Amino acid sequence: MEVKSHSFYSFDFDEKHSLLSFLWTEKTATMTDADYQAGLRDYGQTMIERRARRGLIDLRKFRHRPGEHLMSWRTSEIVPMYHKAGLEKFAYVLPEGVPAPPDDAPAKKEAGEQFLTKRFATDAAARSWLTAKT
Repeated sequence: MEVKSHSFYSFDFDEKHSLLSFLWTEKTATMTDADYQAGLRDYGQTMIERRARRGLIDLRKFRHRPGEHLMSWRTSEIVPMYHKAGLEKFAYVLPEGVPAPPDDAPAKKEAGEQFLTKRFATDAAARSWLTAKT
């Protein structure tokens, strides 16, 4: 069920699997770093509101190139929101042409994160991992 719509993105929430999906649009080609930050804050806040245990960010239509400083910003501002929501598993669907690890590669916790993260070439593989019984 779509729970948020914006010109740069939309969020879908699958209540059964406690999965909040973040779907970037091709309009991100015109976004600024401030727009990018606003989108991630919106996702983090929605994750808290929905108490999402699983998160997915679909990068297949993402066109913006965020500044390097935004990775540390994400770690300090957005990751704590994911922790507050109780996030357990997080997946990225990578754009075509970006190498993805094999689907059976182990998930890992990134530095400073309390949840498992994996990257995938397809949406189906990401959703399968996110919704699998652990």
